[in-house]
Formats: sequence, C-alpha cells, structure tokens
Amino acid sequence: MKEVPSKWRLVKFSDLFDGLQYGFTASANQTPGADGPRFLRITDIQDYTVDWSTVPTCDTLDEEISRYYLQDDDFVFARTGSIEKTWRVRNCPSNAVFASYLIRGRLRDRRLAPWVSYFLRSQAYLSQVFKAAAGIGRSNVNATSIASFVMPIAPLSEQGYIIASIETDFSRIDAAVVSLKRAKANVKRARASVLKAAVEGRLVPTEAALARAEGRDYEPASTLLTRFLTERRTRWAESGGRGKYKEPASPDIRGTSRLPEGWTWASMDALAHVVGGITKDSKQTSGRSVPYLRVANVQRGRLDLAEVKTIVAPEPKIEALRLEIGDILLNEGGDRDKLGRGWIWRGELPECIHQNHVFRARLWLRAFDSRYLSHYANTQGDSYFLDQGKQTTNLASISLSKVKALPIALPPAAEINRILAEVDRRLSVLDALDATLDANLARCAKLRQSILKRAFEGRLVRPGAPALSAPQLPLFTEEAAP
Repeated sequence: MKEVPSKWRLVKFSDLFDGLQYGFTASANQTPGADGPRFLRITDIQDYTVDWSTVPTCDTLDEEISRYYLQDDDFVFARTGSIEKTWRVRNCPSNAVFASYLIRGRLRDRRLAPWVSYFLRSQAYLSQVFKAAAGIGRSNVNATSIASFVMPIAPLSEQGYIIASIETDFSRIDAAVVSLKRAKANVKRARASVLKAAVEGRLVPTEAALARAEGRDYEPASTLLTRFLTERRTRWAESGGRGKYKEPASPDIRGTSRLPEGWTWASMDALAHVVGGITKDSKQTSGRSVPYLRVANVQRGRLDLAEVKTIVAPEPKIEALRLEIGDILLNEGGDRDKLGRGWIWRGELPECIHQNHVFRARLWLRAFDSRYLSHYANTQGDSYFLDQGKQTTNLASISLSKVKALPIALPPAAEINRILAEVDRRLSVLDALDATLDANLARCAKLRQSILKRAFEGRLVRPGAPALSAPQLPLFTEEAAP
C-alpha cells in the first residue's frame, strides 16, 4: 500500500480489531417462527447488506454461545468461497450469532466503523484478501491472514468529511444504477414481448393475409406438418423399426387460444425426435472422455459454455447422444420455473453430448429452422412445463412423454422465415441496448472504486482542514479514545 498522508497512520487489522473470532457450528433452521438465535451465514450477505427477516435461526444448547453473539458495528468476514464478502453489522437482533464460515472482528473503537466499512469495499482491501487466499479449488482466508492486513486511518475530524463525500458521490451512483437496472428490466420485458408476439402470430403479417392481398395461394401449416409426419415415418422405416408404427403424441389444446389463419397445432413428438441424455455413473470406466452439457449450461435463449465438464462414456452412447447443429436442448430438471428452458446447439464444440437432465429434440425435417420451436418452448411452453412438471422436496422435473406432448402452434413455412427474421432484427437492437446498459453498470462499479481509491489515498480531504493526529492503535490518542 502506498504511503499515507501526513498525520494518517497505516494500521494492521490485529491492532484495529479486538480479536478475530471464528463462527459457530450449527445447522440452520428454516422453519418460520422457530425459536433460537438468528444464524448469520455467508449467503445472507448480499451487496454489503443483510435482510434479517430472511436469516434463519439455529438450535443450540451450547453454553459458550455468548462467544458468538453479534452486535452493531461488528464486522464479519467470509473465510471461504466468496471471500470478498464483508459486512458491518447493522440493526442486529438481540440474540444473533454467526456461522462457522464467517469470522467476526470487533473494533477497539466503534467510531471507526463507517471508515472501516468503506475501506472493506475498496480494491485496496480486496487485493489483500485475494493475495492471501489459499486452497485447492476453493478460495480460503483465515484469521491470521486477516489480522495481517493493513489499512490507512485518517484523523477522526477528516474521516467525517471524507465519508460524507463518499456518501454523496455514492448516492448519485446508486440513483444511476437504479435507473440502469430499471432500463435492463424494461429491455427484458421487451424481449419477452417480442418473442410472445412472434409465436402468437402478431409480429409480422400472416401468410394468409399476405396471400389475399397479393392475390396468390399459399402453403398452410397443415401441409408443412404433413411433410414432418411423412419424414418421421420414413426415418422409422429406415431405422428398421419393428412392430406397428407408433403415431406421434397428440397435443392437448384444451384451454388454448384460437390460432391465426393458416396455422395448425402439432406436438413436439410430431416435429422432432426427443431423447434423454447420459446418466452419470462413477463406476463407468470403459470408453473415452467427452464434453457433456448440464442443466447449468442450458439457459433460456442461450447456452453458457464457460464451464463444460467431461464424462467417460462408451462409444455407442457417444454416437447416439452426439449433438448436431440445429438440435434443440430443453432442461428436464431444476427449479420449477426453469423446466423446459433451453436453446439451440450451433456446433460450438467439435464433439459434445448431454446429460440425462437435458433433453435433445432433433427435427425430422433438418432444413427447418429449429429456433422457432425453441422460442416457442421458452415462451408459450413455459406455462405448460410449469403445469405438467412434478415437484419433489428440492427439485422439479418434467418427463420425456410430457416434453413430446408439448403443443406447438405451427405457422406456415414462409411465415416462420419472416417471423425469425423480424425476431432477429428486434432482438439485435435490444441486445445492443442491453450491452450498453451493462457497460454503464460496469462504469458505475469502476467509479465507486475510483472514489474509494481517492478517499483512502487522502485525496478527498477537505481543503484547509487542520492537521490533527490520527488514532494511535492499539494505544489511542485522546481524540480517538474509546
């Protein structure tokens, strides 16, 4: 850390805090109204704040529980995982304790709490945390490391002015962030509105209306569906199908709205071959390692391939589940509102398969643009999956048969092409706007850090302020005495 201004002090955390205490080991009790102390965990700390109403309680008969009580102006530090998380305890209940993955620091002089709180948000603090982090595959920081951190302490008279300056600037940034996030929410709603209009026949003129206006015939969706069904039967015959051909699942259209002229209803089973993926098996050692997609990779309207894991699978399984360009991916399990979400495989990896919690739908007519079906599943299909999914204690799931039976409003082929072109045009505008909003949010974050950097380098000091001594820790001056 750079040299501090005259009359400031560089202080170790070991001198700043009266001991650093590891947290309490217990299990959280999520039962509403349960007795016991509030049990603060790392996950309860979000953006340097805590909503005590959502913090669970814990059951304990430990006679040493008083060692773990929290009070206002204590500081808690995450010691594993999200090690950047800290919090100045505020509005503390009378009997709140902290979990074992947190470390509590209690200031020797509580008047320093606002100053320390802002420093813990600064890059000067974060760089020390991440430098001290250790652990294989998971970041960890311990009390010994935290005790060795240093921070600058300004005289108390200067702290008030500097903190006021920070808060004034931060309040302006907060207002900007609120506006930017509101705009992002509007973009999200606009995107959903575009997709909903697309699959309801309201985004572009229907093929039937254009044909009438132009005095020509057109191919209705029923003809397109017939081509799908013919190809489906042909594929079955070519695969050496035995026994009687099984007709596709019929869509249940009870309660659905009337379709635009020229459209028709079809099930996913009539349009695509839907299969489940590979099940993880730790005992599977024969075969070779290949990338595979998990639920986390398959988002609504996009694929997140930042982390693609591998799995050992036998060659026949790899061949059967290898993804091809245009395949539609739909999630089988997870949170209930995420059932059926997905997107299109575009050949992002040379070879990839999918796990059993991700369905693959491969169109019978490969020349058909599969994006329309994926858009439909992500919009109109959402309520279907919510209704047809099954819920267990922690997870929801949708069966293969239910995915096959998904009712799809199918437009004429020519209309689908125009729909997708208009969707692409409008979403490209919204995506550009969203990227601009994200860039401005990133600028706000950088601006916060710039303000904090200036503050803790002594460049926000009030002009003409008298030079007063900084607190001497752990031996305090009269000005900073407790």
